[in-house]
Amino acid sequence: MIRTPSLRALDLFSTLMRTRSISEAARCIGISQPAASLALKELEAQTGLPLFVRTRQRLVPTPQAGLLLPQIERLIDQANRIQRQIVALRGKAAPMLHLACTPSFGSTLLPSTIAGFQREHPGVQLKIDVEPLSQVLDLLRQEAVDLAFCYLPQEAEEAPMPERGQERLLSTPLAGLMAPDHPLAARTSLDLSDLAQHRVILATRNNLPIPATIVEGLRGKGTEPGTMEVNNVYTAMSFARAGIGIALANPVLLVSGIAGGLIARPITPGFQLSLGVVRALPHAHTPEIEALIDHARHAALRCRQQLGKLGIDSKIFGT
Repeated sequence: MIRTPSLRALDLFSTLMRTRSISEAARCIGISQPAASLALKELEAQTGLPLFVRTRQRLVPTPQAGLLLPQIERLIDQANRIQRQIVALRGKAAPMLHLACTPSFGSTLLPSTIAGFQREHPGVQLKIDVEPLSQVLDLLRQEAVDLAFCYLPQEAEEAPMPERGQERLLSTPLAGLMAPDHPLAARTSLDLSDLAQHRVILATRNNLPIPATIVEGLRGKGTEPGTMEVNNVYTAMSFARAGIGIALANPVLLVSGIAGGLIARPITPGFQLSLGVVRALPHAHTPEIEALIDHARHAALRCRQQLGKLGIDSKIFGT
């Protein structure tokens, strides 16, 4: 049976991976060099794995150590969060919330959400990771964050993590963003036949959950000017602004100002993009979490009102 290493031993391992020096790692975590050497020896014995190769000057991590590092760092992060929460509950420090969000949420609804929340809870510490959708979902599965703001599937589709507590905030149509002087700017909406006549700029699905049928239809049209793929929606918008083509994106970007100089036209038949919030733990209902979600609801309402002024129909799910 493999003994579970202590958090101190795992902290030493993580520090060694960064410093590659037993004396420097010992100094960083506040123990003596002999104690650090003994802890490393015990950790390798507990795992049954060679973690470092000793050279004259440095420690060189083995491939096994490199594979263990991401999971160990997540475990240490979770332990630190628990420790901070315990201290907060004792009244010695403000609580801390760890959030994850996709770029589209982080640049649109999140700023006003955080601004409103901090006015009411100035002492709460926040850590925010902005990641592609797949990595946000990974952080949720690992329970490495308290909340995630990201795209959710359409209501008819299966939820990515049905056991989690999740809530839809704002639903908007997939749109084509283009320069005001683009030949299709006079249209009120766009369909695939319209797009077939012009270059379409696609961000990878990690950034925007564009339906596979639309992507395949655009890729398979076999005519010029075809499609262009980039791995960042902001680059796609910059290309659209330069007149290179039409960027498929969420029209909420118009509200944030990031898509300045562009106009949006919904794609038909309609496909809805749903931004929402997911709790890492379905029963996590602390006052701070509830307040943060409430401010996100109000941010969604304000965004819907601004989109309406631009002629974009959207839907909110809770206020």
